[in-house]
Amino acid sequence: MQPLNKNMERETPLRIAEEVAYQSGQIVSKMLAQNDHHSLTLFAMPARKPHAVFAEEVKKMLLIVVFPEE
Repeated sequence: MQPLNKNMERETPLRIAEEVAYQSGQIVSKMLAQNDHHSLTLFAMPARKPHAVFAEEVKKMLLIVVFPEE
């Protein structure tokens, strides 16, 4: 099995809100962990800009994806 952690230390507390910073007019993302079955990505999204999720104000979001077994 391949390692899960990418951009974080194992067994270390993480302040996820501090891991991505807002950038004017841009969606910022940071992959935290990924393997063949899981993906954890943080996003900082601008307000009032068109993208898949509309935000009235700046938002941060954690996206967790679980891939189906084949």
